[in-house]
Amino acid sequence: MKKYVFLFSFIFFLSCSENEDNSLTQMGRVAEISLDYTEQSLSVTIPPQLNEQDIICNLRHDSYWINDILASKEHIKFHVELNSDRSKGYRSDTIDLFCKGVNVGYIEVYQARHPMSLQKLTWGPDILLSLPKGDGKKETEMLYHFCKNSDGRYSLSDFPAFAYCIEMNHNPEKNMEWYLPSERSEKYREVSNNNYPFDFWSSTEYSRETVDIRKWASNNEQHLTIAAFKNDRFYVYAVR
Repeated sequence: MKKYVFLFSFIFFLSCSENEDNSLTQMGRVAEISLDYTEQSLSVTIPPQLNEQDIICNLRHDSYWINDILASKEHIKFHVELNSDRSKGYRSDTIDLFCKGVNVGYIEVYQARHPMSLQKLTWGPDILLSLPKGDGKKETEMLYHFCKNSDGRYSLSDFPAFAYCIEMNHNPEKNMEWYLPSERSEKYREVSNNNYPFDFWSSTEYSRETVDIRKWASNNEQHLTIAAFKNDRFYVYAVR
């Protein structure tokens, strides 16, 4: 699927106009692109300031999974390969843009791993977090800050289901793009309905020891909402 990412010509974006001493202005980051794990081709629209300039693109870390980079007068096009590595939350690289040998900006590219875990994971320890029911993103954000502010008593590794999702974010402090969905959310129901016969963790606490999940009934025809123990093991499916 071809996607277009438009670069706006605000002052903090790329400007390649020449000043009186014939030098080029360097404006830093011009775009931040966050992708899912799928293979895709992208086209970045170049702002008017660059239309008359010859742009050369280089990959900062020479990643194999970003390729076929092509710069024209109007677009920067590139291809991103399927991310089959689930051992880490995301991968990233930077496309540097050069005008007349000067690095005038860069495009950051982040690609998350597959949203479904390969192994069944536990939810976490038997403690009551009092997470806000019904909003998986807020629940995940609260869990993240709970661990961060626990003075070392807890870490994300103590909450494997949440950790799988949080690790997919390149900046969870400012943008929890990927999160563990709430049992009451439509996204969680879609995950449960479309991935038979697997059962998945939600982010919704029922009690100190249990969490609400949708579990396949024995006849495999409908789901049942049950309270699963936090030390049980189920699959995780991150959503955004």
